[in-house]
Amino acid sequence: MTVETIFIFAMSIALIWVKLGPGQALKITSGFDNGFWAGMSVALGIVLSCNIYFLVAALGSVFVTNFFNDIGFFFKIIGALYLFYLGYQGLENAEKGLLKVSAGSVPKPQYIQKFMAGLILGLGNPIAIVYFISILPTLVPVDMLSVQDILAAMTIMTVIGLIIDSLILLLVSQTKQALSDTKIVRSINTATSIGFVCIGLFLLYSAFFLENYSFDIL
Repeated sequence: MTVETIFIFAMSIALIWVKLGPGQALKITSGFDNGFWAGMSVALGIVLSCNIYFLVAALGSVFVTNFFNDIGFFFKIIGALYLFYLGYQGLENAEKGLLKVSAGSVPKPQYIQKFMAGLILGLGNPIAIVYFISILPTLVPVDMLSVQDILAAMTIMTVIGLIIDSLILLLVSQTKQALSDTKIVRSINTATSIGFVCIGLFLLYSAFFLENYSFDIL
């Protein structure tokens, strides 16, 4: 890859990484609930999903593309159900202040579950599908990349994603220390829970009504 291609790719990844979406919401909420490393577990799952989609785009195989189009439906359903669960759990515990700020009230994080949640949400995210399958090939000549180029691009994407996620989660950790007002905590929890439900509804809508839209615009 040329220097210009690397720059364009890196900038596009940075921009897509800071977008609002289910993965970003889950990272931030996990950081609030269980601390920095719980949020990073979600981030690692999302990073893996993005690397998978990059490989699909780089391979350019019709078979692989159709395969992911088929299983993408199930990832969207699973992701939507998980978001509904998070939304319900948050609203159910809103009065109790689910996003506790005292160290003694933080539940034990479950890193593997957080990682799998990030992976599933990343694979079912329509924005990621559109970017890697439809937009990325217009920015980077993915059909002409060598093995070294693919590995370099995946490394760049992973490093950029984890740096951005680390900065966001560090900010969340600092903000958490400042949130000693129970009303503020309750408001954040309620707003986040409603957001999870809304994003879950969009995933369901995209699964049943927009399941092929990312490939139709190729």
